[in-house]
Parts: sequence; C-alpha cells; structure tokens
Amino acid sequence: MAGSEHRRNAENLFGMNFGYWRVEGRAKQTSTGQSYWVCLCKCGNIRLVAKKMLQTGRSKSCGCQKSELISRRVKTHGMTNSRLFRIWKGMLERCHKENNKDYHRYGDKGILVCDRWRGPTGFSAFMIDMGNPGDDSKLTIDRIDGSKGYSPENCRWATQTTQHRNKCNNRILTLNGRSLVIAEWAEITGLKRCTISKRLNSYGWSVEKTLTTPAYPRNARK
Repeated sequence: MAGSEHRRNAENLFGMNFGYWRVEGRAKQTSTGQSYWVCLCKCGNIRLVAKKMLQTGRSKSCGCQKSELISRRVKTHGMTNSRLFRIWKGMLERCHKENNKDYHRYGDKGILVCDRWRGPTGFSAFMIDMGNPGDDSKLTIDRIDGSKGYSPENCRWATQTTQHRNKCNNRILTLNGRSLVIAEWAEITGLKRCTISKRLNSYGWSVEKTLTTPAYPRNARK
C-alpha cells in the first residue's frame, strides 16, 4: 500500500511549473496509460498537455514562448530597421491609427489586423507566419480577399501586378461560371482593357456580348 501511495504522489503534477505551464489539474488517462493534465500558460491560454511532454521538456508553453524568444532576437539583431518591420508597422498604422493618411481606406472600412499580429509579440508572429521575402524583394503584402483584414489565411506576398488586379475597384466579370477582373479577361480574349470598359460603360453591352465580340467585328466598318 505504501508503495502504491508513493507512486500516486509521484505522478501528481498539480501545482507544478514546467516552463510557462502551471499544472491546474488532471484531465484524463488514455487506454495506453498516458495521462493528460490541464495546464495554464503564462499568457493565459489553457491546454491539455501530456505528462510525458511536460516532464521531458518538449512542451514549455502554448507557443507564446517561441514568439517571445524570436521577438528578443529581432530586437537583438536589429530587425526594427528591416523592410519586413516597416511593412508590418505600416499595416498596423493604416488599419488602427486614425491619424494615418490611409486610415479612411482601411481601418475606417473595417479592414483590421488580426490579434495574432498585434501586441508585443505581433511582429514575431507575423514573421513566423509570412516569412521574410528580404530587403531587396519587390514583393509586398497582399490581402487575397480585399473585403477582409490582414491575417495568416488571407495574406500572401505578391507582385505589384497581382496587387493591382486584386484591388477592390477592379470590376469582376462573370462569363460561363468564370469570374475574373477586366485585366485577366483582356489577356484571355485579346481585347484591350479600355475596349472592354467602353463596351460595358458607354455602350451598355452585356458581359457576354462584351467578351465574345471580336475587337473588329465584320460590320464594324459598315
């Protein structure tokens, strides 16, 4: 009995600290005998963590420790002067600073930066999620869906050409179930963008007639 009691006490992790984790209670034990514990991270997140992960040091936080360490390295290695940092800072300012000259096009329209990319570890998380295209890169941050904000799932590095096509003021035309902006339809049909726009806006043509009528129809000179 004494040996059994000793083993139970040895397995009790309640109140113990492992890195940023503080064990709050036991959760469950699998059929293979592996136990999970309810752990509170220093940042406030709660997770179920396997006892083995805690005791071997393989789990030390919910992930915020990694971001914090990278944040320290960023400051140590002077990333605040990098192009990536300027892109991140500019993104935040046009979305969250009302005195920014571009705020009316972003924050005022509900285009915001996700919580993960804000705060003390925001830049670190941004760098982890997006990578660094480099100071000499021509790529810029682009929102895939222009009606949504900046987040890992809605952002990519893109060329100026791609960004131009993705602007919200580019009209999207749908033909045979295919939706593209005018610039893309121009490439496919061989028509000039100004011709497509003129047919739609000045002549009042339908999308189908606009995109399927050749540039110089037979009756054009009649």
